[in-house]
Amino acid sequence: MKILFGPQGPPGWLVTGGIACVAVAYVFLAFLPSQKGFRQMHLQLREKQADIAATDKLFAGVTLTRGRLEQASALVTQWKKDAPAPQDLSRLYAQVSDRARLAGVKLLRLDPQPARPHAVVAEHTVSVSVEGSLEGVFNFFKGVEELPQTIWLRNIKMLKAGETSENLRCDLTLTIFGDSDDNSD
Repeated sequence: MKILFGPQGPPGWLVTGGIACVAVAYVFLAFLPSQKGFRQMHLQLREKQADIAATDKLFAGVTLTRGRLEQASALVTQWKKDAPAPQDLSRLYAQVSDRARLAGVKLLRLDPQPARPHAVVAEHTVSVSVEGSLEGVFNFFKGVEELPQTIWLRNIKMLKAGETSENLRCDLTLTIFGDSDDNSD
């Protein structure tokens, strides 16, 4: 057999060229195609991470909304408990009269008006006139507002009770929101 390269072996450029060809073949046949797959997997991973982050935000929003719904439900339950039914209005009028007495004002008029029904609630309007000191009138306002029912004080007019009197005459409208006839238990 004939020795091709002699006693020293193949020349250095041939070995280096062979290694370079193997490296180039590896880059084009294995490394670059796998990098393309890695990029696609990386993009899919980012999309999934974005979906998870969006889900976390949605979950936080749902939790917040659930808390608000529970608060609203508790408020509605309390309102239904406190809202006067049509048959309970006379007791409420007695409480208003009692608040006037406790405030030290004289109740001149307590005139219920016809109810105005709405879809779920009824609006009961009462014309009220009281006479007393400024402090007594404001204590009456405070006493009425402290009642558990939803009551609006509207159309408040204060006049001096007489030319020589230090008392005030106050005419106002109380709007009481209660269960409508259709909703009462």
